[in-house]
Amino acid sequence: GYFVAFWCKNEINKNRPFNFKESKDKFIINILDGSKKGQFIFTKELLLKKGIISSEKHKGKMAIRVYPS
Repeated sequence: GYFVAFWCKNEINKNRPFNFKESKDKFIINILDGSKKGQFIFTKELLLKKGIISSEKHKGKMAIRVYPS
């Protein structure tokens, strides 16, 4: 799998997870690793459901692993 880190900065310049309200509709991750290539497209609704982006109910995360087929 591939370790993918993503975050934004808060008002005191500290890393924090993306928030549902401020996020775009989709997160797109491109993998280019020699001859291996892949693209992962996640809707913000799915990332919220999985607890990856933050909301009133979820703390959120700043990294995930993706596994191409």
